[in-house]
Amino acid sequence: MMDIEAMLEKTQTPQPNRQLSANFTNQIVRHLDARPQEHVVGRRGRAMLHWLRRRVGLLSLSGLLLIGGTAAAMTLWPTPSVQQTLSDAPLPSGNRIVGYNTQNCDYFGNASQNKPTNTSENVYYEVRKGSHLTDQQLESSLQAVCEENVSNDAVTKLTKQINTADGNHRWGFSTDALTVKGITATTLTAHVDAAYGPAIQQANHDVTYYQFAKNLRVYNEDTPMAFGDLKVGDDVKMLLDHTRGASGYMQREPDGGQPESDPSHLVVYAIVKVPPLTGDPSLFYSAVATDLVRLDKCTTNPSGFCEAYQFIK
Repeated sequence: MMDIEAMLEKTQTPQPNRQLSANFTNQIVRHLDARPQEHVVGRRGRAMLHWLRRRVGLLSLSGLLLIGGTAAAMTLWPTPSVQQTLSDAPLPSGNRIVGYNTQNCDYFGNASQNKPTNTSENVYYEVRKGSHLTDQQLESSLQAVCEENVSNDAVTKLTKQINTADGNHRWGFSTDALTVKGITATTLTAHVDAAYGPAIQQANHDVTYYQFAKNLRVYNEDTPMAFGDLKVGDDVKMLLDHTRGASGYMQREPDGGQPESDPSHLVVYAIVKVPPLTGDPSLFYSAVATDLVRLDKCTTNPSGFCEAYQFIK
């Protein structure tokens, strides 16, 4: 979540101090692609989209895992929650300030820095005048973003584990939250979770994956499980490797679809069963810098808050 915010705070292209969450950038790109072009405003907006696309979903695989009779657990699986703490504090501009307390959300990237994930963080936003985004919609979407943070952190840790265990430095990427639509002994058919918004739903279709790594890892959250124990209706995230390599992943498919929609070029290295999303995280992603900006507490503004970055005009 903080990757795009850090980028918006800078006037020059930033160098992220941690790996990008694949799902976060996937969803931004998909949502912006699906919207009418005039909604991607100005050179700054187009530059942001270009910056994200060039880095979407790439994970460096390095870390540790003990493979033998038992597999090491990835992480304790925290349960995130979001509760509104400040409502509709008005500003002279007509914009409003809202605040939320997030529990176990890892909003500021603590888990990626190997810090405890049982965090309690307060976040504040300035919502633009005229925005149709309600406080409840923002809370629900932020809750879903927190849920994705937890699962993304788990997939990143698993990615590192696989690389060390296999001794093979690869590049890979993870999927969005997918709902299993069908499963056999040798295939898995899935579609993006129904909680994602219409733009993401329309940009995706059912995909049947049939190429699996020899040492496929399957987890129920942080507990190893058998592939055969997955069932229709489960939500999963998968770690994939593109057979054409990292450069191939960045290329669009001939029909304009996402690269991960072509299973003939994909190998599944890991599957993680995750809790289903409770809301639409893409609603928050698409609102960043257009309908809302994050605020930091400060003493230089009468409101007591300063913008962490500016609205895209």
